[in-house]
Amino acid sequence: MKKLIAVFIFIVFNFLLGFSFAEEKEFREDDAHKLVDKGIDYCKAAEKIWSDYKVDQYCRKALRFFHKALRIGGLTEKELIDVYVNQGACYGYMRYYNKAAESFSKALKIEPENILALLNRAVNYANTGQKFKAMEDLEKVIELDSHSPQGEFAQKAEGILDRL
Repeated sequence: MKKLIAVFIFIVFNFLLGFSFAEEKEFREDDAHKLVDKGIDYCKAAEKIWSDYKVDQYCRKALRFFHKALRIGGLTEKELIDVYVNQGACYGYMRYYNKAAESFSKALKIEPENILALLNRAVNYANTGQKFKAMEDLEKVIELDSHSPQGEFAQKAEGILDRL
């Protein structure tokens, strides 16, 4: 009876998280590149949703695809950066700010001047009370983006700096 209850709880829990056995099987033997693309799709979808439950659900799916792609390996540097930046975004949406900052840091190890990773890591540092680290990243964003014609990231960084 206890095993039956445990199995029932497992099925209900996975259903609530949006886990699909068919969807998972579909990618079991697929290559890492397609998993990255699928994860990015879920991450972008989560960005457009305002329901915490749905954001959490989409981000968990995206993170599963990213973790599986990283386990399979064979990703290019660009794909690795995409994985870590989108992984960080998902963790940030889910309010796991330390994990988000770690993911952005992994992207920055590959490409130290990635403005998007720097800006997002700064936001997550600020959310965890690490203001000095956030300020360092924001100042670097301003320095790097001041040469671009639009300078939109520099403007965002200046706005965040003003609020710190």
